[in-house]
Amino acid sequence: MAGRSDAASILTEKESNENLQRHGSIRKVLHSLVGNDSLLGISARMLDRPKQYRVDDDLNPYQDFLREYALISEYKLLCQNLIPGLYIIPSANSGLVWFGVLFVRSGIYKGGIFRFTFKISESFPDSPPPSVIFEDKIFHPSIDEETHELNVTSIFPVWSKHENHLWQVLEYTSTIFYQISTDNAKNLSAVQLYDNDIKKYKEMVQTCIEQSKQNIFNRNNYEDANYIRFHEFNESVHREARLTLLSEEPKMKNISKCALSWVKEGTLKPCSLTPYNS
Repeated sequence: MAGRSDAASILTEKESNENLQRHGSIRKVLHSLVGNDSLLGISARMLDRPKQYRVDDDLNPYQDFLREYALISEYKLLCQNLIPGLYIIPSANSGLVWFGVLFVRSGIYKGGIFRFTFKISESFPDSPPPSVIFEDKIFHPSIDEETHELNVTSIFPVWSKHENHLWQVLEYTSTIFYQISTDNAKNLSAVQLYDNDIKKYKEMVQTCIEQSKQNIFNRNNYEDANYIRFHEFNESVHREARLTLLSEEPKMKNISKCALSWVKEGTLKPCSLTPYNS
C-alpha cells in the first residue's frame, strides 16, 4: 500500500510540474494578452477543443505578437545606433508605420527638414526591405519625383532578417543627403543637372529646402497621436525649456573611476591625469 501511495504521489507531483513548466514557458515567450483575451484562456480552449479542430487556425495571433517583439528589438537597435539629425517614432496605430523627420546639417541639402513615413511590410521580418516615402517633393537622384519614395532596393536588393536591420535603412536615408550618388537613380532630370549643371541643381535643391521649412509647421496628422508635430517658438511657452537646454553641461559618469593616460611622444614615460587634478 505504501509503495502504491508513493507512486501515486510521485505521478501527481510529476503531472503538476509538467503543467507548471508548460504555463511558465508560455508566459516567458509570449505576451499575456492576445487581442482582448488572455493567453492562458486561449491556450485552455486549444486544449479543450475537439480533435478535428485545426490548430493552425489559431497561429496568427501568436505570429502577430512575435512580429511585434521583433519590431521592438529593431527599435532598440536603432536607439543604440543613433543617427545624427534623425527623429523617428512608431505610429500610435500601427507598429509597421514609423514617422520620421530628418534635419540635414551640412552639404548641398544643409538646412533641409524632411518628413518621411517609414513603412514596414506585414510579413516582417520575412519580408522585402521597408519603404521610405517623403511627404514633400525633394529634388534628388535617388528619390522618385512623383511618388516621393526613396530607392532602397539598390542597396538592399535582397533583404535578410539575419543580416539586415531597420536602422541600416534609416542610416542610408540620412546618407543620401551627404553623399549624392547617381547610380540606380529614380529621378533622371536630377541626375542630368547634377552631372552637367551643378549650379542649377543647387538652385532646385534650395527651393526644396525652403519649402520643407515652410511646411514643417503646417503638416499635422490628427488621426495619429504619435505624429511628430512642430510649433513656432513662443517665448512665454518655450523660454524656460530653452534656457534649461542651453545651461546643461555634459556630465562625466563614474567620475571616481575616470582617468586619462598616454605616453609622451618620443619617450616611453607614461603620463596620466585624473579628473581631480587642476
